[in-house]
Amino acid sequence: MPWDHPSAVAANVFKALGHPLRVRLVKMLTEERCVCELVPELGQTQPTVSKHLAILHREGLVLRRKDGLRVLYQLAPGTAELVAQAEAFVATRRRRDEALWTERVT
Repeated sequence: MPWDHPSAVAANVFKALGHPLRVRLVKMLTEERCVCELVPELGQTQPTVSKHLAILHREGLVLRRKDGLRVLYQLAPGTAELVAQAEAFVATRRRRDEALWTERVT
């Protein structure tokens, strides 16, 4: 399958969101922010945060622009909605699994 096939592109997007720190970054980018603002909140080093933002950028989930020496990041259109849908899916699955577990125990 070619790398630009829609299934391959979708898989790469989900891989990019497959790390808890990257999901946290997406949730923190409700407005345009600099790495220097994100580092203290995440408790991670600047190179670590930059690496994860680069992965999100490569897959089109965040946008970036230079402002002097700073690089500012913001969510690409649709990213917040994608993460919200994924979280809703997980919450629904968790409720279903808990209900099944309760039925088996009682």
